[in-house]
Amino acid sequence: MNDKKTNPLWNILRSVRLTLILLSILAILSIIGTVVQQQEGSGIYHSIWFRLIVFCLSVNLIICSIDRFPATLKLFRLTPSPDRSKVFEEGTPRAILLSNTGLEQVSSGIQEHLRGRFRNLVIKDNGNAAFLYCEKGRYSLFSVYLVHLSVLFILCGAIIGSIFGFSAYVNIPEGGSIDSVIPSNGDAQKYKELGFSVKCEKFIVDFYNNGVPKEYRSDLGFIVNGKEVLKGSLLVNHPIKFMGVTFYQSSYGTVPGEKATLKVINNDKGAEETKIEVALGKSVILPDNKGELTVSDIRDNFMNLGPAALITVKSSEGKETPIWLFKDRDNIPENYSAMFEVSPKFNPSAYKPFTFSIDDMGSVTYTGLQVARDPGVQLVFTGFFMIITGLFFTFFTSHRKFWIKITGEKGNVKIDLAGTSNKNPAGMERELDRLLLSLKNIKPEGKHNG
Repeated sequence: MNDKKTNPLWNILRSVRLTLILLSILAILSIIGTVVQQQEGSGIYHSIWFRLIVFCLSVNLIICSIDRFPATLKLFRLTPSPDRSKVFEEGTPRAILLSNTGLEQVSSGIQEHLRGRFRNLVIKDNGNAAFLYCEKGRYSLFSVYLVHLSVLFILCGAIIGSIFGFSAYVNIPEGGSIDSVIPSNGDAQKYKELGFSVKCEKFIVDFYNNGVPKEYRSDLGFIVNGKEVLKGSLLVNHPIKFMGVTFYQSSYGTVPGEKATLKVINNDKGAEETKIEVALGKSVILPDNKGELTVSDIRDNFMNLGPAALITVKSSEGKETPIWLFKDRDNIPENYSAMFEVSPKFNPSAYKPFTFSIDDMGSVTYTGLQVARDPGVQLVFTGFFMIITGLFFTFFTSHRKFWIKITGEKGNVKIDLAGTSNKNPAGMERELDRLLLSLKNIKPEGKHNG
């Protein structure tokens, strides 16, 4: 140990000043990370240097514990001599005098009384006097190490959560399923694979009379390797956890379905109108067999201009003409008119002799879910429980030692009482008073009134 204490690196790592510095830096960074919006996977909490600070703090706590533990263990194992005289000269020792009794009888009664209240009773009798030593709260010496260990649990859980955990969201259409989610505050094109599938079998929403949602519920099925292994109803404030991933009911809405009803006007026949229903990815023959139409894509809000569908019209010669049709084309701002006139893919009359428009687009209700995975949360919860326990023992318990000297002469017995405590001296004084009062009730035959 002497070699360690002369090692400059060891002295730095065991320094309480280093602990305070690291805690201050972590506190500042945590405030910044809370106030400033963080990007998923690249914010303060996921940075290498933040984890490095947490690692340094963990090493600091471990070194501090290792450095101080031998002295604590030595104190724990130490049993002071019961016949110490100096302890009766320090502090405020107490004394009582008992008449018409004998030394042996009083000593026997006190021993019996102390065995029921204290641990490690040590007795020394030299014939003319009896010396007793006892104590309580010896294990409180290790409470600070429980606090250190709890902090390590919390830090370890936080790092595990930041490395292997994630926060994401996903919208699942009723009847649809997903096997990946979109990281929160991250790249919407960068999906996170779940390792299983989630299917929204049914979505139900109830409203109050004023139209405000009363309750909405998602009936989910969780599928692994093609087999449904769990079913459950997801409600607001009633999440479902599956394979370490927690799902929260967050929102709901509607998205275009997989069918669109199109209005086809034949300009060569006096604006003759025909309505056709086309499923996404399917093809239909145009009137008079003048081509083939396929709905290639359906968007809920294309270019922030509302619902739209991409159709691809294929002529008999094999030439394909892609056209984007907007459901609310009449309400599109005028500053987009130039784009529609220049680009054929936005011209509903680009394929002659027809003009196309959307008559109706079916919609499907979706459930919006918040998704989170934090594998370190159990360690954090364990750490918080341990730190509360450790702080309780640190502040509300103490290692208290008691010495009792019993001397007798001519039918009188004198009892001297003294004690020490590693903390809370006021509490120690009160306990000495209580102990002295109980010793007064010792009967000569060795029994006790209380």
